[in-house]
Amino acid sequence: MRRRLFRVVPTSGRTAAGPKEGISRRHDPCLPVASFAADKPVSIVLVHGAFVDGSGWQEVFNILLAALKKLCVKPVGVSTDKCESCLRYCFLSGVEMMSRTNLISRRSFCLCCAAASASAATGGWLSPREAYAEARGVVSLVRDSAAVSPIVAHQLRGSISVLEGSGGNIAVLTGPDGNLLVDAGIGVSRTHVTEALDKLSADPVTHLINTHWHFDHADGNAWLGALGAKITAHENTRKYLSQVQRVEDYDYNFLPLPIDGLPSDVFANEHAIKVNRASVGMKYYGSAHTDSDISVTFAEADIVHVGDTYWNGLYPFIDYSTGGSIDGMIAASDANLAATTDKTIIIPGHGKPASNRAELQEFRDMLVAVRENVAKLKKQGRSRDETVAAKPTATFDAKWGNSVIDPGFFTRLVYQGV
Repeated sequence: MRRRLFRVVPTSGRTAAGPKEGISRRHDPCLPVASFAADKPVSIVLVHGAFVDGSGWQEVFNILLAALKKLCVKPVGVSTDKCESCLRYCFLSGVEMMSRTNLISRRSFCLCCAAASASAATGGWLSPREAYAEARGVVSLVRDSAAVSPIVAHQLRGSISVLEGSGGNIAVLTGPDGNLLVDAGIGVSRTHVTEALDKLSADPVTHLINTHWHFDHADGNAWLGALGAKITAHENTRKYLSQVQRVEDYDYNFLPLPIDGLPSDVFANEHAIKVNRASVGMKYYGSAHTDSDISVTFAEADIVHVGDTYWNGLYPFIDYSTGGSIDGMIAASDANLAATTDKTIIIPGHGKPASNRAELQEFRDMLVAVRENVAKLKKQGRSRDETVAAKPTATFDAKWGNSVIDPGFFTRLVYQGV
């Protein structure tokens, strides 16, 4: 007979807005998720930790989701869909748990999982270390890297530079109106980004433009917005940043940003502003890497930030969950080529931060060739796994396949869109 280790108590008078409004951070709360079959708890997931920022909240949320998907099985009458629904309810409604207090890991929180289907070798339990390791994914690893990565500044032309090291490449325009950033990087990089900005200018960040909604470009919105930066983006970027947004190919649920981090200045097709005597133009791509992508052009300097429609020397991620497509990526590459000359400095979302039209053309040609190879295999009736095994990217792997989007991952993304 299983001992009862936890007592779940519903919260009263709390909202569903997130850690600031929903769960008090002062008491290092324990958040449980329980799924039931025949009125008996068959799995319990417990997290204990101090939520010091939004990224910590997201980390815990997704570790819980991954653990539930792994541990809740249909033989005991619990589907992964029910587990996910229960998980979202617990986080968005707010619950408290009374529990043992000796389960703190060196990472400031612990994860203890029990399930009817757990292995006999562990007595029905996964250790915190085992559960944590199994639940980690691409997003968590990217955050970890950003937390320790140095920020390198590259001076481009005039008062425009680019910061490399916090997720996506961040363009910086300095001047008397204050600093303008294109993309905000990842929130855990705040200290390093601030140090790099201080070396470029003593002025505050007054303007921020998001090229799209993804966390490695907009996670830093929260702290920059709280300091007073006006945030501009496409209307779809605001939509995705305002809600729980799942990205299937990352198996990750992104939680809404706080109000301060949401774009207040949004547009549908084109937009222009004048900052520091520079003409800054923004243009919507339509469906590309996502359906929220824009380009940002500094007209006088002949510099354009094209966000994640271009990954310099890397296979790109394509987010089908929010409107991206391989054909849209190719169309965006064509649009970027049409809008630039051999003298234009092109800032990609990822990869070497100062690129040119010739390198962009090479990226576009790679996309077209891989798409053709994958489409041919799919038309022959090959499954996704069979297509991956056929290595349709082999010609390009040495140059483009050395990142988290490896050849197999990229092939699966292209297969999905042809």
